[in-house]
Amino acid sequence: AGDISHSSDLAILFLKILSGEFGKKVMCGRIIVVLGNHEIANINDYEKNSENKLTIDDIVEKYKSSFRSYAVEILHNDLLIVSAKYMSNSTKYIATSITIISEKKLGSYSPAKLKSLCDQSSLIVFGGLGFSGLNKDMNASHGMYHKTITNLKEDIKETKKFNKLYCKLNKYLKDYQLIILTHTPKDYWSDAPFNSNWIYINGHT
Repeated sequence: AGDISHSSDLAILFLKILSGEFGKKVMCGRIIVVLGNHEIANINDYEKNSENKLTIDDIVEKYKSSFRSYAVEILHNDLLIVSAKYMSNSTKYIATSITIISEKKLGSYSPAKLKSLCDQSSLIVFGGLGFSGLNKDMNASHGMYHKTITNLKEDIKETKKFNKLYCKLNKYLKDYQLIILTHTPKDYWSDAPFNSNWIYINGHT
């Protein structure tokens, strides 16, 4: 749930080593990761040859591209769905595929399409940093993201992106069982009530 390291190189190295150890024990397993404010902030502070400030999208792509051939899924305003098939002879669900719906696609999907994708799933995770636009004491204006996001207006913009998708899922998939995986606690990015069908996991604090 984020804040693995001040250094992007160390964060990437750690996850690659962890995925190798994890893969030895769990067939077809995945490590699901969201970035923390340290991964977002320090990439602009310490990266070599980084004269131009990287945007949030640039940073997310840098991390995602580092794990193309590893069992690591970086979620940033994305919905991860593990499809499963029920094996009657073993009374178990067997994972058959992993689908990741990007922020852009997720915003355009109809309720029917979302439900059809989730109906045969054994795991649904909506993940992202979440951001901190609703927190008056701990946000971008207090240096949380260093040079990457420097003011509350930008923080609120990123917060609204995540919360808009969260509200859509809460409207159309409220009776499904989801894991909401964020770096920041829920009250940093949403003032809506918790969904009692869902599990909320966060890092940061």
